[in-house]
Order: sequence, then structure tokens, then C-alpha cells
Amino acid sequence: DGQCHVAPTLALVTEQLLELNLMDEVLGPVPESFYIDFAIVDQGGRNIQLDVIVRCPGPERRTLRKLLADHTTFHDHVHNAAISIGYSHLNEHVSPREASAVLQNLSIAEQQCDGAPVMRPFPVFERRNVVGHVVQYEGEDSCEALGVLSPHAPDWARTYAHDFWRIHPQIRSLAATWVPDDRPPSARAIDNWKTQHGYMTDSQNTGRYWHHIQYTTPKDGVKRSSACGAPLQRSATVQPVQPLAGEFWVTKQDVDRSDVLLHTSTTLAQALTVGILFRFTCPQDYLTLIEAAAADFFTFAHIPTNAIVCGVSEDAEVPDLIRMFVEMRNQVVNDMVICECPPGKRNKTLVHQEVYDRGSEIRYRVIVVHADGSRQTGELVIQNDTLDEVYSCETERIRGAVDAPSARFPISPTLPRHELAPVNRIMLFTSAPYTVEEAQKKETSTIRPLADCSKLQNGGTGTDGMRSWNTSAMVSPRSSRDEFQSPKELSPRGLDSNLSPTAADWGVEEEPADERWLRPLVESVVVARCTEPPFDVWPALDKAHG
Repeated sequence: DGQCHVAPTLALVTEQLLELNLMDEVLGPVPESFYIDFAIVDQGGRNIQLDVIVRCPGPERRTLRKLLADHTTFHDHVHNAAISIGYSHLNEHVSPREASAVLQNLSIAEQQCDGAPVMRPFPVFERRNVVGHVVQYEGEDSCEALGVLSPHAPDWARTYAHDFWRIHPQIRSLAATWVPDDRPPSARAIDNWKTQHGYMTDSQNTGRYWHHIQYTTPKDGVKRSSACGAPLQRSATVQPVQPLAGEFWVTKQDVDRSDVLLHTSTTLAQALTVGILFRFTCPQDYLTLIEAAAADFFTFAHIPTNAIVCGVSEDAEVPDLIRMFVEMRNQVVNDMVICECPPGKRNKTLVHQEVYDRGSEIRYRVIVVHADGSRQTGELVIQNDTLDEVYSCETERIRGAVDAPSARFPISPTLPRHELAPVNRIMLFTSAPYTVEEAQKKETSTIRPLADCSKLQNGGTGTDGMRSWNTSAMVSPRSSRDEFQSPKELSPRGLDSNLSPTAADWGVEEEPADERWLRPLVESVVVARCTEPPFDVWPALDKAHG
């Protein structure tokens, strides 16, 4: 229509130059000449806010304003981050092609943020003797999984913490032959240390605490009806469903309705298959079948529940971006982009997930440990009022109707006819089941020959001419160079090359994401009662639209 509009936008741009719009708006129309006042706030690498004021001179003297705000941890781990200002495209879209933009004033201020989030999981085991803190379940591998980042970890864990995949139960074998004179401790040594310090090493502990269902493989492509898991009937109104894949665990006893913490640690490739369900309950007949380990039934049946699901997933538009989310009844209650990680790096990226039910709210924290040692963390908090609103809106919408099951998890929203059992459980699900055969195949395929050690760079030379990374460089002070630099002066990743090693520096080549488990998911899990919140939630701005 020949008129101009102003379109403020908050967007993320990946290393592959793919763009994801977080929020955008259109202001206008505006006259040919106008002024824009804008303020951008980056609060602790977590909360992003863009405030735009458009002033239109002339007889009307109109003022248009829009506030865009969102929360994301995207690129908050970058050292010596730079600010860049692009060029104007106005002359490409406005006729006559003499339009221009002039920057009249620019001010940049920086101040220290108080209360920044801690980049490590809650030290569950170190709080064992604290009043009000009780470890209710600890998986056989949970000590090693938590010891990767804990400053209170045992000596053998601290010794290998810089080479974190050496001790993690899901990727330990990947570096079993990296440096021949610096091997991780043996399984026997780890078990001895755990026994001396009172940690459970009996794998039967898992069977005492969890019900376990692993979906079976149907015979010759047999299908079931979507009605109740019964054999398919010759009816045009009942549609067949595909069998479910994976496995899940449900606690055998009720957990407390407040002050309950669950921690689990996996690779990012594995975490994308996982769902953590709190406040889980279901109809009594389904609960009875879970107790009876009726795997054949659940292979074709989604479980009706109103549980709260926490997990991580790829972004629908830009798959290299990873989101953390909380959903209920197939509705995303809140989510946030936490990092960028292409599939080739996900096998060497660790993800710690912590869910804390405080009673009045659900807190969910994700800590991402990249292969170069950098870390990112994000938290979401969901109040009970928000969950009640989701439940009331959804039940009103589906009253008298059949709602579709979840596309990712083996659950479906409850219907008015469902009578839920008076229980409060925790459910864990993964779409990639653990099998001994697949674990052995993965372990065999990921052990590298000693010759590969020569790919390590930028560190001191070890035995046989092999190199190891000098971890002291990772905590070097910020560069003394000028604050503003040309992008050409920075490394391709926007980092000082002497601060953070790349995946190639560690000798880690990109490879297809492998979601197979070296150890069962549940064995890296800790469930504990904590009377005090185990982690704080960074103040998150409400998603505003002005």
C-alpha cells in the first residue's frame, strides 16, 4: 500500500545462519521520516527485553510503542561476547531508493548481576546428613553421574573431571583408550569407594523402588484398536494404532506431595527421548496392569493421566536449537530455548535434569555441559494456579469428546469418565529402550584406537607424543584487547582461541546422534526429599506483547 511500518523482532541466529523468531510485532503505518528510540536489555544471559518507541513528527505527532520480552539461555556461555550493529535495508524496500537510517546516539552499559544461577547440579549425596534431606532412591550409576560436576566429588571423580566423559556412565567407554597413562578408575575401585561411604551398589534397589515396563515387539505387524488396547475389530469407526516403543518406570509407592527432587543425567542425544512425569496418577485398572508388568497391553495403550511432563526437545523450526519444556494434557505450559547443539555433537554433550515439586509449584532445571567444557543452565517454574487453569480449560474443551493421545509420550489426557486412583507417583519414560545387546554394540563401536589420541591439540604433550588439554586455559581471565573488535579478529565461534577448546581440540569428531543406552536410564536417577528448594529460579520476565 506504499506505507512504511516498523517491525521490531527478537530472533536467534544459529551458526548455520538459520533464524528463529522469538517475538515480533508490526508498528505503523509511519510517515516517510520518523525517529526510533530503542533499549535492549540482556539480564544475565537469560532475560531479553526490547523496548521500541517510534516517534512520528508532523501535525499528528504520533508515538507508537511496543515492548518485547522473552527468556532464553541461547549463547549465554560465550566468552568475550561482542555486540554488532547491522546495516539498513530500507533503500531496498522503499521508493524512491534514497532512504537511509542514521544512528544518532548509542550508549552501552554493563553491571554485575547478583544471584546468578549455579552451573552444577544440587549436591544430593553431600546433603545426606542434613535434617529434612532424605535420599529415597539412588540408581547404581548416580554417584558417577553427579560426580562429574560436584566440587565435593571423591578424589577419583575430581581427577578426571576435566575429561568429563571419562566417568559418566553413558559415555565412559568413548574415552577408555584416549590417554594410555591416565585411565579412569576401575569399576571395582568405584564400587569400593561407594561401599565405604554408604552408597547403595545393589542393583536390586531399582526393582524394589520402581515398576518397569518395556514395550514388546508385536508379532507380524499386529495392530490394536485405539479404543482400549483390545484386538482390532472390523469397524470403520475404530482406527488402528501403531505399537509404542521404549520403556517406562513408575514408583511402586507414593512420593510426598511436596519437597520431592528428582535428578537424572544423560547425553543430549538420550535426553531428547526422555520424559519425566511428576504428580502421576491414572485409573486403577491401568495401575493394576502396571503392577502386573502387562507389557503386551501397554504396547498399544496410552495411559490416561494429568501428569506434569518435563523434558527437552528440538525446536520445530530450527532442529539445531534445543528447548526445555513443561507440558500438561498435551499443552505446553512453558518452554525456553536453552542452547544450540547440532546432532553431530549430542553424543558428547551432557544434560543434567532436575525436577523439584515444592507443593505450590513445579521447578524444572536443565544444565547442559558441552564437549568443550562450557556450561549452560535454564530454569522454569510453574505455579499451581497455572496448572489448574490448563486443566480447567482442557477438560471443558474435551467434555464429551475423545482427546488424542500424546504424540511423543505414552499418555493421553484423562476424560470425564475416568476415575483416577488416589496416588501420587513419579514416571520416567524413554522412547529408546535399553538392551544388553545394543549397549554392547554401542560400546564396541565407540571405543577409539590409541592412534586417535594424536588428534588432541593446543595442550601439553603426553607420553608417546600424545597431547592432553591444558585445563588452566579454560579459566583464563578475559582478554585485554579492545572491547569492540571486527568479527574478523574473532575465531569462527566468536571465542578467544585460548579460552575454550572446540570439539576438534578434544579429538572429538562429529558423528550421528546415538540415543542408545550404555546403562539403563533409571540407574542414573536420584530421588530425594528436600525441605528447602535445591536450586533457585533465575527471575524470568513474563512474555509480554506490549
